Amino acid sequence: SGPSAPESSRPAGAFDAPHACDASSSSLDDDGPHDRVCVIVNVRAPGAKTAVKRLKRLHDVEVLVMDSKSQERLLRRLEELLVGSQGNDARDEDDGHGRGGRTARPIRFLAGGGDGTIAATASLIALACERAGLAPELRAPVAPLPLGTGNELSRICGWGALYAGAPLERIVRDVSRAYLAKLDTWTATMTPNETRPFGGCFDDVYDGRRDESGRRTQVGKFCCFFSVGFDAAISHRFTRRRERDPKSCATAWQNKAWYAYYGAAEFVNGGGHLLGEDGKPSVELRVDGQRIRVARDLNSVQVFNIHSSADGVDFWGTNRASVKGELADDAFAPPCVGDGMLEVVGTCGVSDLVAARSGFSHSRRLAQGRRVELRTSSSVAAQMDGETWVLPPSSVVITHAGSIPLCVGPGATRNLRPGLETSGSGGGGCLRL
Repeated sequence: SGPSAPESSRPAGAFDAPHACDASSSSLDDDGPHDRVCVIVNVRAPGAKTAVKRLKRLHDVEVLVMDSKSQERLLRRLEELLVGSQGNDARDEDDGHGRGGRTARPIRFLAGGGDGTIAATASLIALACERAGLAPELRAPVAPLPLGTGNELSRICGWGALYAGAPLERIVRDVSRAYLAKLDTWTATMTPNETRPFGGCFDDVYDGRRDESGRRTQVGKFCCFFSVGFDAAISHRFTRRRERDPKSCATAWQNKAWYAYYGAAEFVNGGGHLLGEDGKPSVELRVDGQRIRVARDLNSVQVFNIHSSADGVDFWGTNRASVKGELADDAFAPPCVGDGMLEVVGTCGVSDLVAARSGFSHSRRLAQGRRVELRTSSSVAAQMDGETWVLPPSSVVITHAGSIPLCVGPGATRNLRPGLETSGSGGGGCLRL
């Protein structure tokens, strides 16, 4: 599905074709084959209602809504669409508007929301494929429509940091013909040390099960990042604010202002997030079975699949040389979103975040590997692709969960190929902040 490049110009690695980042990818001719696009919009995202109204005016674009009450209905429709893309979809024989049936063609999904929406969409597509008996390689490609606050995945794959009101018809057309990259997905299995519930919104977001000892184990999937510590604490404070007063968090700009406020409060009063009552580190880290030291001065351990977090910050420092006291340059491969590897860093606090944002430094590189284990001996704030909760003393195991095809936009990209950053024009109708 989607266009392919001549074999001589096709790069090895993540792409099935070069990721055209010039303006021409935003002005493709309307003739010729292109994939069908279905849009899934998270109703909690800022601007979701306006986006849904505009999308429903488009011809040949189905719009589905994602909320906590309609997941089963959404899943059934995804099954129909995925099966239909391989043959005939009964729903397409008569769409209720007198347009009759449509010839089956490959389908792509445009996910409107933040990073959590992308991960949820990927999980639902995988589950729909499983229920429909489709092979994993038939998973449909996904593209982000950045309606959330951070929109980190959208930043690194060429669709910009925030939807700015550009014509949705053009964005849908770009998605229908975009080149594809491979994006890893990851499973985080969390088992509390005692039989006690997880805090925050975790129980409402992720699947629960019990292990042999009766402890409730939670399993979640992510595409972008997992972290414990001060950055998750800032996000969790914002999440609680949004739950208490949704009107004060109705736009992306309001949300950014609240993040700045809580970040400033953390800078003044924060610290000790990864220390137990005895003053010793409360987090034990292992990567590929090897124990990694977590120093007392660290206030966050962050596990990255993509290198954009906290509104575009590259904590790993792509293409920057390592410094004394961290993982040496010859001890890791250049990061890539589809290489089956995770990068782990430790950050001391808000001052490190500001330095990384300004490009003066990067966080402490701790490890790179395919399996990450975290053991916490005290409660700590945690987040996964922007979803936050309070993690009780627990064991966390992060493993590879396969990969999904990701649509590449016409804007700037980062690490879609090992260590590579590109600049682009057009931005797929999105605004880079």
